[in-house]
Amino acid sequence: MTTASVTRAAAGRGSAAAISVTMGSKKYHEMNDRTGDVGNRIDFVFVFQSALEKDVRALKGTVVIKDLFDQLIMRLTLSHEAGLPAGGKAEWRGGIKYN
Repeated sequence: MTTASVTRAAAGRGSAAAISVTMGSKKYHEMNDRTGDVGNRIDFVFVFQSALEKDVRALKGTVVIKDLFDQLIMRLTLSHEAGLPAGGKAEWRGGIKYN
C-alpha cells in the first residue's frame, strides 16, 4: 500500500490541514465483450482519512504514483464530490483505460 498526505488550502486561510491518502487496492480488470464490458482497465481504490474538525464537501487533486526508485509511473487527477466527514474516512473508486 502507498500512503501520501495532501493539504487543503481552504482549511483556514494560510494554514494547511492534513488529509491522508492511502491506495487501498489496485487491480487489472479484463474486458468481457459478452457482458458489454468492452475495455481493459486498471481499477483503483483510494481511502481518504481526515484529521480536520470540520466536514469537507469535496476534494480535488493529483495522485502521483512512483516506483521503488522514485521514478514517475503515472499521475491521476481525481475529484471526490461525496464529501469527507470530520475525523472520518471516505473511499474513491475509479479506473483508467489500459491497452
